[in-house]
Amino acid sequence: MPDDPEVRELIAKHPDSPEN
Repeated sequence: MPDDPEVRELIAKHPDSPEN
């Protein structure tokens, strides 16, 4: 997953995301 701030924000909105 890219570490772009905008992408990270979208990832943060997905609790089921592998990044979280």
